[in-house]
Amino acid sequence: MNRLEKLRYIADSSLGGLHANEHLKRRILAAAEGGSSPHSSRRFRPVVAIAATLAVVLAVMALNTVPPLVSADHNPPQVSSQALGSGRTGNERADLGSSTVMISSAGTVPAYRNLWASAEGGVYPLLRAEGRWYRLMSSPSSVSASILTAPIGQVEEYSSEPSLSTSTCIMSNTVPMGTPVYQVSGMASTLLAAEINGRMRLFQRVSFNGSALIGAEKLKDTLQISGHITGMELSDVGTVTDSAAAENLYSTLLGHANYESAGNVSSSQSLIIFLDNGLAVQLSVRGNRFGACGVWNCPDFIEAFRSAVGK
Repeated sequence: MNRLEKLRYIADSSLGGLHANEHLKRRILAAAEGGSSPHSSRRFRPVVAIAATLAVVLAVMALNTVPPLVSADHNPPQVSSQALGSGRTGNERADLGSSTVMISSAGTVPAYRNLWASAEGGVYPLLRAEGRWYRLMSSPSSVSASILTAPIGQVEEYSSEPSLSTSTCIMSNTVPMGTPVYQVSGMASTLLAAEINGRMRLFQRVSFNGSALIGAEKLKDTLQISGHITGMELSDVGTVTDSAAAENLYSTLLGHANYESAGNVSSSQSLIIFLDNGLAVQLSVRGNRFGACGVWNCPDFIEAFRSAVGK
């Protein structure tokens, strides 16, 4: 028997008009009361046959009353599949020549990213030039020489304890002595570059050992990137990819940030500012405070950024 819908026809043909009525029920019960005499086994055989016949009849009746268990749907649900690693995730890396920048799709919330190199032996990889401190960046892994100025000098002192250095020359605990040091074109003293192990590496200005601003400097002097901003990313909040909107946010930061100290901000949130030369700079964020070269407080920027991303 291959199809359930033929069960009724087969049962009708086999039973020969037998009906599961009250008379059949009484015959079964009467046979069951016959006891266990030596002849009971012979009398019990018809009972078994009749009971089996009744089961078949009941099954036929059930087919007429119970909805079918097998759907006649000729359009079963389709299961879609995709090879591992294919498609777009919404957070795509774009290789922009000398650097790699994360571009987040609209609506995605970026996770925390740290562009600065980690400390080694409790001290960050640093470069000091003209009395200003710069921290090595882990991203990008190299910088194109085409975006650099002529050398501003070369490393004259190498020290594993930069906080103990009292000289005024270019000094580093990472860049070998005699290595030329460059600025990034159009960004004055915000970013420096020097070769390490055969690669031109980027350094961003930071505060170190109680030293941050020099003279009458302000935030704009430590981040001379106005006119070069293409986007911003505030981890756990959102991403602004419109360059005009990002420039406006930067103006809010410059105009409303208040300097607090020459210290640092320790946090797991960061503001990444993307630049038109393929590079990016970073500020650590904790609440309304921002840290890179000194600690700055600017609740107006946080409010404006949340408004820009619709939060």
